[in-house]
Amino acid sequence: MRGRVAAGGLSRGKVHRLFNEMPSVKSRFFAVCCLFAGLLSCAAAYAALPAASKPVALPAASKPAAKPMASAPAVSVVDKLAEAQQALDQLETIKLDKLPAGVTPGELLFRRALLERLVASYAWQLDLAGERDQRLRQQAEAEEALRNWSGFAQAGPYPVSLVEGLRSRLQTGGWEKDTQQAQQLMLSQMQEAMRNSLKLNEVSLRQAREQLEGAAAGEAEALRWRMEGARWRRDISASELLQFDALGQVLRIRQQTLQAQLDLWRRQLDGIGKQVRFQPAELDGVQRRLGEERLRLEREMGAHELRRRRVKAELEELERQLSAVKQKKDAPAQAALLQDLIQRTVEQRQALDNSDLAVQLMRIRQEANSQEGGIWEYRYQLYAGKAANLAEVASASRQAGEELGAVRDYLQKEAELTMAKMADVQHDIGLDRGGGHALAMLQLLRQRLDIVNAAQQPVQAALTGILLLQQEFDVGAPAEGTPQEVSRRLSERVLQAARALWNYELFSADDSVEINGQKVQATRSVTIGKSLGAILVLLIGYAASTALLRALRRLATGRLGVSEASANIWWRWSYVFVIALLVIFALNLVKIPLTVFAFLGGALAIGIGFGTQNLLKNLISGVMLLVERPLKVGDFVQVGGISGTVSSIGLRSSVVRAGDGIETLIPNSTFVESAVTNWTYSNRRIRRKIAIGVAYGSPPREVCNLLLAEAERHGVVLKEPPPRVLFSNFGADALEFELEYWLDIGEADSVLVASDLRHMIDGALAKAGIELPFPQRDVHLQQDEPLQIEVRRGPSGRAADSF
Repeated sequence: MRGRVAAGGLSRGKVHRLFNEMPSVKSRFFAVCCLFAGLLSCAAAYAALPAASKPVALPAASKPAAKPMASAPAVSVVDKLAEAQQALDQLETIKLDKLPAGVTPGELLFRRALLERLVASYAWQLDLAGERDQRLRQQAEAEEALRNWSGFAQAGPYPVSLVEGLRSRLQTGGWEKDTQQAQQLMLSQMQEAMRNSLKLNEVSLRQAREQLEGAAAGEAEALRWRMEGARWRRDISASELLQFDALGQVLRIRQQTLQAQLDLWRRQLDGIGKQVRFQPAELDGVQRRLGEERLRLEREMGAHELRRRRVKAELEELERQLSAVKQKKDAPAQAALLQDLIQRTVEQRQALDNSDLAVQLMRIRQEANSQEGGIWEYRYQLYAGKAANLAEVASASRQAGEELGAVRDYLQKEAELTMAKMADVQHDIGLDRGGGHALAMLQLLRQRLDIVNAAQQPVQAALTGILLLQQEFDVGAPAEGTPQEVSRRLSERVLQAARALWNYELFSADDSVEINGQKVQATRSVTIGKSLGAILVLLIGYAASTALLRALRRLATGRLGVSEASANIWWRWSYVFVIALLVIFALNLVKIPLTVFAFLGGALAIGIGFGTQNLLKNLISGVMLLVERPLKVGDFVQVGGISGTVSSIGLRSSVVRAGDGIETLIPNSTFVESAVTNWTYSNRRIRRKIAIGVAYGSPPREVCNLLLAEAERHGVVLKEPPPRVLFSNFGADALEFELEYWLDIGEADSVLVASDLRHMIDGALAKAGIELPFPQRDVHLQQDEPLQIEVRRGPSGRAADSF
């Protein structure tokens, strides 16, 4: 049939007839369409909610937190590092002409890159273990300093450099705290991506092993080589996942250390109060420092210009070589050289973009240096009371703050874009795409990120100076009580309240993954924002799946010829499947682990288990009825003294409609556990019989022929198998016959047909002069003496008989 459809040899009518001949195929085809519709509904929900998949910024207390890493596995990391380094050293000794058959030089280079990455990952794990101990010591020192500080050794007034340093640290510390929270969020996303990469690499490793087991002798070496490469990729994903876990621990220790330092600096600022002085010598020292920094920036600017010109010249040379190769007639023979030139050109363009960005950011840093010097001049004049025009100072500080704020936002966006590109390249590397080119691009993107980070510090320093100037002398800010200021503060408070409500943690759940016997556990928070996102995904998916399933049901009944009852059954079960799929999809989309339902454990789970035992039993029985199909809609069944036609098969129970119109709901488990008589299991033909008795003396052969003729004359009685008449018994009052005939129960009412046949038989017997007997009894009286019979006249004058 598939071949005829593909060849265009089936018309619409032929297709309709084929579907009518195969009702099971129609139903299964409709079921597959319903399940496919559920998957499309999930995809529609995801496409309609692009923001739902984006993790929201969580407060520090509700970040996914991994459990402390045990120190024992460090020995195994050292062993793995030695093993990977040994494999890398052995790889260096392999010559190109000694490669196994079927292994290309490109695969050799890619394996070297994999092993170098694995060695670097193991080494980083060891470095993180040492850094963790160092960060713990710093945390203990910061907390001890906070507990022991009770005031400055000298009384005020205090130099402005001290106040400026404390305020600058507080400002910078606040930004660093936000940055650390963003890093924590980014780290959790990278952990999730690495978990997915680990799963994919484990699947690739298993498939490579299966290919090696069934390989021929000539292919074994190449397949073994590729299996080892798959194992290295799996080990890289596992190592980097553990590396991210250790990095998260270090980051949380840094957050706790920073919080202790911020509390100390706030306490010291409160101790200083208004006791501040600003000496000319301090201003001279600041200007001297800024001047030295300006000279250093000019030297770096010149070096970046030289590097940019060199990179541009190298790019032009690569483009000339690429153009020459493309113009050659034997270009297909130089495909490898052409591909290499294309990749090197792309890398060189990225290097040129990095140089252009470095030159541009050097100019921004020079401008920030100049603005920082002006800010210190303003501050000195304000402390000395020499600022003649405070409005001019306010206007200049606002303008400088807006300019630097725009630059800071640009740098942040550039850093985010660069990190996103790095994540894409790392994803390609994890999927074994890109090879050495991807690793080179990753290194260039890291250099670009370093350039951006180096420019952020001076810009942030200048912006911090402006903010401190505004805070100290209340310049550059809108006047209190103005409508603009009131509106701004109100909007900020509303936004903060909404963000706090969105990120409010309802509860948390533990999620873990085991890598080489070591568990990496993370605590995921379930917030109001995540819950609302999951609900929104469910609603959109529910609406989309309902509309799609209804359209499929109309298509099945209208075009494919599926019966309405079968379509309803498959629609109902597909609907349940889609809803369950949507729940799992929504939870996974907003990063809510299924372990959040662990609170249903213990006694509550036992109670729910007993309460839903019958429900689940009937639900599973319904699935069995649909899969095994011992009965279907329209079958005539008899179960537990109830006979009728199955009108629907539901999730929990099925409906049987009796001949008198009464519908009975029977649990699905009854059909599985009890004896069920299905009159239409294999076909819809049933045999019925009518008993007839005729008077003694009637010709039996003539009666049989007459009964058989009447049955054959009925239009509903089936011709095949043919009806038959049996002379069943010599009864007490009549000769007894049985007329057996077959009916199609789907097209005929057996009770009505029996009534018609009785009418026809009665008329035929009467016409033939054959009597239908009635019950007769002979009564015999046994008496020793003769009975005396008298006839007397009664009181009314009538004769009364007596015996």
